[in-house]
Amino acid sequence: MVSRTITATSTRELDELGAVTHDQWMDLDGINLFEGELTIPMRIAEDEPSSMSGGWWKRDSVYKRRRAMLKIANVIDYQIEDKAKIGGTDVNTITFDGQAVVIEGGMPVILSAQVSALAATMEISDEVVDSITLHDYAGGRLQSEGPPERLADGDTSSRE
Repeated sequence: MVSRTITATSTRELDELGAVTHDQWMDLDGINLFEGELTIPMRIAEDEPSSMSGGWWKRDSVYKRRRAMLKIANVIDYQIEDKAKIGGTDVNTITFDGQAVVIEGGMPVILSAQVSALAATMEISDEVVDSITLHDYAGGRLQSEGPPERLADGDTSSRE
């Protein structure tokens, strides 16, 4: 069952859709074009973790991922540039250049769908398909709440 639908028919709305899909998983092997509609299977992680564990120095956050489908309408043709042949990637950006919806992934992958008009829809399902665990470290890139202040040299082993 679809629990949330996001529609984009303008570049502003496409930017909002891009914010939802950023760093989310896109299945390149499952892409299908039928009667002018390009469907792209995705997995969308929830905004809030379903569980957290750990202490001040390390925190593990588990996020449930839901089945989703990105649908691009009015498609004339599309190309996928996947030099690594990996079959899937996380989404970095979704843009529209006036002729094509372009999705750039992080592996690197570029999907370009030539369209007669901009119309994209993201349907996010109630169905949980899997989960991911993010590891946040006090001295790492993603600092968890409550750890000691990061010292100049990056050492977080002591407090003043």
